[in-house]
Amino acid sequence: MMTPVEYFPVACKQYKPASEKDIAVLSILRAKLEASIEQILKVDDDLTNILPTPNPNAPRLGESDFKTAADDLGVEVAAIKAVAKVESGGRTGFDAKGRPKILFEAHYFQKFTGGAFRKTHPHVSQPTQEKGKKYYKEDQWDRMYQAMMLDTEAAWKSASWGMFQVMGSNHNGWDNVRDFVFAMFDSEAKHLKSFIAFCKDNGLVNAIKEKDWATFAKSYNGPKYADNAYDTKMAAAYKSGGGK
Repeated sequence: MMTPVEYFPVACKQYKPASEKDIAVLSILRAKLEASIEQILKVDDDLTNILPTPNPNAPRLGESDFKTAADDLGVEVAAIKAVAKVESGGRTGFDAKGRPKILFEAHYFQKFTGGAFRKTHPHVSQPTQEKGKKYYKEDQWDRMYQAMMLDTEAAWKSASWGMFQVMGSNHNGWDNVRDFVFAMFDSEAKHLKSFIAFCKDNGLVNAIKEKDWATFAKSYNGPKYADNAYDTKMAAAYKSGGGK
């Protein structure tokens, strides 16, 4: 009987050596796997620490704030409240932890990152809004934190923020998305400021004034606004809120 030391060379002879082509293919596959793993695991720093401290006591909007905004736009208070009600429930623009309410849009993140994370991070990167909707049920701030670790600015641009859910990519009222995001942590008055700026920047003041909710929703919520009945919901919220 052969000892293990004697048997091993004999056993190895029973197997056909890999060809140079096989070795080349395996090398390529291994390189791709290692690159994929590195992309998933590489974290240089906890970028989520750069966000402002959540503030459960962030100032809320009062009637005078809505009145001032309505006078600025030349519209009814009920019209502005209708948008807030549909976009964030109308109660507050902050969550229970004092962070601004957000909705992370995976198709925006994919656009801003060129699809670099589509395969490795599908929960934050998808080619269309429809494909990304299944992730709406997940904790949106968890998704934001994970996306920030991949590309912070793209992550901020890929969410809608606060009481009026203005997209970070628009950052209306501020010169850049970083200042916009930090302002969203500050107060609901900053949320309202962004809404006013969005309406002015996109020529929507008249649509609100005329209660032309379809025109307003098409610009504010996108061309597929009717899929979620944004226009009819705003019309109903306007009437229930005391609109004329």
